[in-house]
Amino acid sequence: MPYHLPYLSDQLRSYMAENSITKAELSRRTGIAPHQLKAMLAGEHTDYNVKHIMKFAELFGVTMWEIIECGAGR
Repeated sequence: MPYHLPYLSDQLRSYMAENSITKAELSRRTGIAPHQLKAMLAGEHTDYNVKHIMKFAELFGVTMWEIIECGAGR
């Protein structure tokens, strides 16, 4: 079941800046294809599966629920 997270792109960019991680590094460390990641960061992709959410949470040292809440705008 995908999660609709229209604000996750903003949060991902914030996490990236806080951790000095580039788009290329994020792609490499999460295994998400560069073109897919580009769409995510541009806000064109707003439905995320649990696998992606878990990878972001692990990389940025937050919980999966923090990712979901921020991405949902809560």
